[in-house]
Amino acid sequence: MEESTADQFTLVPISDYSVTREGTKSYGWLYYAEIEHLKLNFDYEIECFKCFDTLPEALTYPEIQPHLWAYVTEQLKIVESN
Repeated sequence: MEESTADQFTLVPISDYSVTREGTKSYGWLYYAEIEHLKLNFDYEIECFKCFDTLPEALTYPEIQPHLWAYVTEQLKIVESN
């Protein structure tokens, strides 16, 4: 997958979402990735990667990503309880 070191994975669609920024609405899809294998060589613009158990402080979109993280976390709790 482009800009990722994952070469064996399963993507599960979670939800669509929208964001309004400066009066313009844009849409996207939110996925959960179950990663089975990561390549160790970086073919793209990735300098390094890190795994976190919690949401890191330094985010590209700090106004949006915590909400998406919370939503996915809640959805995973629901799935795990069934």
